[in-house]
Amino acid sequence: MHCPRLDISPPSDYGLYDTADNVFEWRFEWYGVGYYAKSPEYDPTGPMSGTMRVTRGSSWNYPPNRMRVSRRIEKHPTSMLDYVEFRCVKVVP
Repeated sequence: MHCPRLDISPPSDYGLYDTADNVFEWRFEWYGVGYYAKSPEYDPTGPMSGTMRVTRGSSWNYPPNRMRVSRRIEKHPTSMLDYVEFRCVKVVP
């Protein structure tokens, strides 16, 4: 597995570093073809049900010109892939 250096890119306009490399990230929402074309502009939650989940971002096995934080791709929820991860998040009051 290839792990790029995480300190070579400047921060984004939002002050974030290295958000488009290494691995795709599992998202909670279901995937729906065409959903995002008609979804709410702010915080779309995805369809109410489905058979595929959303992965977002990019990974080490993509060329640099295809790395986008906003890239959404569907994957079956039981997929075991070396280029997809999940992130633990805690809401801070």
